[in-house]
Amino acid sequence: MEDQVVSFETAKLLREIIDFPYNIPDWYTQLGTHNHSATAGDEFHLLKGIPAPTQTCLRRWLRENYDIHIVIDPFGDDKETVYEWTVISDLYEEEFEDDEDFSSYEKALELALQEGLNLVKSKNK
Repeated sequence: MEDQVVSFETAKLLREIIDFPYNIPDWYTQLGTHNHSATAGDEFHLLKGIPAPTQTCLRRWLRENYDIHIVIDPFGDDKETVYEWTVISDLYEEEFEDDEDFSSYEKALELALQEGLNLVKSKNK
């Protein structure tokens, strides 16, 4: 399975909070077109693009920089598995979870990443 690049919505939210500090090969245009560059993201700075890290990279960044932990739990039986997320932050002394069931791990993770970013955004005001 290939690691997923965050959605355009998540990338825009990340950009609102901080200039993402990693050289990454994926980025979005201002209109949401996904681009991949072998030059590790040099072009998105020149074109005012929006950095698009992978879900795993952003999850690690939230954990290492803001002590925000994301847990994705599978539920189900032999016929169907669904996923739910929880965002835990000792630093902000908060915990959020969603009772909505997601059909894929990646969809659940994407929403949890957005919640983690919103937590950072609300605390940085």
